[in-house]
Amino acid sequence: MYKNWNDIVNDFPTIPYLFVGSGLTKRYYNLPSWGDLLKHFIKIISDDEFAYQYYLDKCGQKFEAVGTLLEKDFNEKWFNTPSIRSTAPDVAKSVREGVSPFKAEVSEYIKQQSLLQEKYSEEIGL
Repeated sequence: MYKNWNDIVNDFPTIPYLFVGSGLTKRYYNLPSWGDLLKHFIKIISDDEFAYQYYLDKCGQKFEAVGTLLEKDFNEKWFNTPSIRSTAPDVAKSVREGVSPFKAEVSEYIKQQSLLQEKYSEEIGL
C-alpha cells in the first residue's frame, strides 16, 4: 500500500531538508553557478587571470573551502580598499551590524541579479 507524501514525511524522525542545487536558480533566475559566483568575487579582489585556479588548487577543488578562504581574503581587501565596496546601502548597514562584508556583498549581488526568466513563467506556475 502506498502512503501519501504527508504520511511519509510524518514518519521521518527529523525534519526533512530539500537540497536544491544551483541549476534551479540558473534556469529560473539566470544566476551563476557556485563556480561562477566564486569567480565573480575573486575578480573583484584580484586581476590575476589564474586567481580562481589558485583558490581551487589550494582548497582541493572544493567550493565550500574556496568560499571560506575567499571570504577571509575578500573581507581584508574590502576593509582596506573602499573602491571595491558596493554602494548599496544594505551592504554598509549589514557590515555595521557585524555581517561579513563578503556575505553582505554576495547577498546584494544575488538580490540585484535575480530576475525571473519570463520564458519559464508558465513552468514556474505549474
